[in-house]
Amino acid sequence: MATLPLPILIRFPDHIFALEGQNDLTRDMILSYENRLLVGLLHTGRPALAIGMHIWDPQKKTLATVGKKNCDITISGCRSNISRLHCIFSFHPVSREILFQDLSAAHSTSVTSLGDREFPIDPYRERREVVVHPDFNDIISIGGVHNNLFVFRIVWNEKTVLQKVREQLDRPHDVAELCRSTIPEPAELEQVRFQFRVRQNHLRSKFPLRFFQTSHIPLGKGGYGVVFSAIDVDLGHRLAVKRILQSDRTLEHVMENFHREVHVAASLNHVSVSR
Repeated sequence: MATLPLPILIRFPDHIFALEGQNDLTRDMILSYENRLLVGLLHTGRPALAIGMHIWDPQKKTLATVGKKNCDITISGCRSNISRLHCIFSFHPVSREILFQDLSAAHSTSVTSLGDREFPIDPYRERREVVVHPDFNDIISIGGVHNNLFVFRIVWNEKTVLQKVREQLDRPHDVAELCRSTIPEPAELEQVRFQFRVRQNHLRSKFPLRFFQTSHIPLGKGGYGVVFSAIDVDLGHRLAVKRILQSDRTLEHVMENFHREVHVAASLNHVSVSR
């Protein structure tokens, strides 16, 4: 059985993903004069907007911006419910996962999936942000009463390996040159980590943890449980998720051991121990 060509845009072979219109209004917007420099054709022959390093703004840590004015992707016309800067794609500063953030005043942006797994943006959270990944979050909807005025489907470029993109961003000399800043000193990094943990705890007190497992290959295992790598959907950083193995012990005894392990790990402060 013949396989379909990879979803490569003819003009932008190195793009990370493309935004394909899912309704007539969106397709007209893609072909508008303001977005002419980002338009390419998918293997299906349909036009799409290329998102990748060719519009990457390292100074603002932004992959692409979407809005009415002075944005990478422009939604033209008199759309009162479209903000000047409506939403952005960016890289997480540590994990390098791609984040999609809703900045609209009316909270008129949603992220859903064509499949079974769905991690939408929570409209009641201050930072309305979510990780976008090839395994889920295919549909982005913007504007309108039901967030369905402009509907895009994310089409990932299978030839672009996200790990290579992350490695490119992680090279110190590239980061220093692109961001026009120096690499933070260890004390500054520790202060950032502290603020990040405070922010994380604040969010966790209001919203449940949402994560997805990135690999079925365990990082480690023992008699107590198995640890896998995962991504925090809301904050974008990597997690080590432990699945406790079934045993004959009671739930209270298992949780007691688990809390003891967490407190011991939190009390450690060593370069070889993950925080």
